[in-house]
Parts: sequence; C-alpha cells; structure tokens
Amino acid sequence: MKPTSLALLLILSACASGNYQGLARRTPNLPDPTLSVAPVREQIADTVVTQYKDDNGANIASAETITGYHTVTSGFALQRGGETIDEQDYYELAKDRDGFDAIERARTRGKIMNRLGYALIIAGTATAIAVPVALGTEGSTIVKALAVGQWFVSFPVGLAFAIVGAHKFDHHVLSVARAFSAIGQTPPHWADQLR
Repeated sequence: MKPTSLALLLILSACASGNYQGLARRTPNLPDPTLSVAPVREQIADTVVTQYKDDNGANIASAETITGYHTVTSGFALQRGGETIDEQDYYELAKDRDGFDAIERARTRGKIMNRLGYALIIAGTATAIAVPVALGTEGSTIVKALAVGQWFVSFPVGLAFAIVGAHKFDHHVLSVARAFSAIGQTPPHWADQLR
C-alpha cells in the first residue's frame, strides 16, 4: 500500500460518525419507563500555591500543594436501565420526535461539515505538493508560492470544520433540561450546574 493511500485511509477513518443504529419502533406512544438521566461527576483537586522569595523579596520558586478534592458535575449521561445509550436512541425511546429530529439535523450538518473539512485538508495539501512538482524548475515561482501558501489557510480552516463537525457526535446536542422533560421529570439540583 502506498504511503499516500495509507494517509488517506487514516484521515477518512477519523471522520465523524455516531453509533446510532435506530431502534425497532414500538406501538405504544409512551416513553420507555427505564430511561433516566445520570450525572457525570469528576473530582477536582483543591490546591494552595506557596511562593518562595529570596532575601531581596524576589520570587525564586513556587510550589503547588494539593489540600483535598471536591466533586463537580461535569456532564450527564442518558441511560436505559442503568446502561448509557446514544442520544438519538434516548429521544426515540422517550417518544420525543422533536428532540430526535433536532439531533438528526445537527448530526447531518455535523457530518457534512466534518467531511468538507477533511476534503479541504486533502485538496489543499495535494495542491501544495502537486503544483510545485508539476511545474518543476521551469514554472512560475509566484504560482508555486501561491500553491504552497494556500495550504496555510486551507489546512487550519479544514481542520476547524472537521473538529466542529465531529463535535455533534462527541457531545450532547440537547440540554440536560430537555433530556429530563422528554421523560416527564423535573431536573434535580445537580442539573443546575450544567446550564
């Protein structure tokens, strides 16, 4: 396999994709009673910084000491019977068609943006390499410089598109309050930290 083919394969394998498979439709129009929203918590270190000074009062060093830990709510997980499930599955099981459609639209836009970003990276890189090689030593140095110079725009713009597009698959599209309302529950106090 050629190195360029391998690089292209690696880039395409990093494209945005979700694990939503679609669930079998159920006849009753009631939410699944096993759905829940659970907090995702993490421990944050409490630290104290000590400054050490010389005889003239100038800072010469500092030390950071961990004095303890506190727990914060950093996110939420959508669950069915204690097992974390995909956001689209959750809203489908909750019979919240508007929520399901909102996620589907956001993910469709995200996938297009992600693919466009990778296409821009590949096209910009290919142009920056191919044009100077094709023109050789006889070609215009201005055209070669422009071909290489455009890469400094196409690569970061393409990378930004790819990252922003993938974000819709890696993070929740809808808020924690919407997740609770989909199953007819009032958000508990921990959900206030996520607004």
